[in-house]
Amino acid sequence: MADILRQLNRPSWGSFMKASASRLHMSAVQLSSPFIKAQKKMDPEIAKLREERKRRKLKKEIKLLESFGKKPKPVEEYIFDKKHEANINERIRPNIRLNENEEDERVILEMEYKRYLNKLAVMDTRWITESIRKQENALQKLKMLSPEMYKAALEPDECFLQSFIYQGPTLTPPLESYDPPDDVFKLMDGRCKQISDVYIINSSKITFSKDKVGTGNFADVYKGVALFSLPFGL
Repeated sequence: MADILRQLNRPSWGSFMKASASRLHMSAVQLSSPFIKAQKKMDPEIAKLREERKRRKLKKEIKLLESFGKKPKPVEEYIFDKKHEANINERIRPNIRLNENEEDERVILEMEYKRYLNKLAVMDTRWITESIRKQENALQKLKMLSPEMYKAALEPDECFLQSFIYQGPTLTPPLESYDPPDDVFKLMDGRCKQISDVYIINSSKITFSKDKVGTGNFADVYKGVALFSLPFGL
């Protein structure tokens, strides 16, 4: 840079070639590499059509996301009443903080309970293994004595399966003096029929609603009747 200024300030160049550092400037380097791809001029109408195509595609995607983003229909039993929002903090149960002794007692009790369950599981496994071993020994001895009886012993007992009836297990037996609520009707076989809203969805795209909300890609939702068993006495 200093050499350039000295050459420009020489008196032989004349007054028209004098320059100062304030007037000197450097232009940007022109990229004339053959590897740079030249940009083609595009017709404005074609560019406008492409832009419209992109906008329509984005609108379809946004509409699809909005259809999946709808809030599901809440269960009627869990609808929160608006009048309880003012005193919601009073209805929240505070967390119970245990002291160190109570925490240690609970940890010890949990460990003892796990040891007891492990002991029961080991006893059951040993009993099953021993029973299978005795059964195999008995079958092998029966095979040596009589092959015909051995083949008959391997066949399933159809008489036992026909007379086998299994009920339960139940947590607690049903109470005979139990009076069901008004919306529950007791049947002859011990079950109960309760009338409640059941939402049946007949579509791959899930949309929850109480009434029929649409056709096509949306779900067709109808009200139904639920039939189930209630454990009386709980």
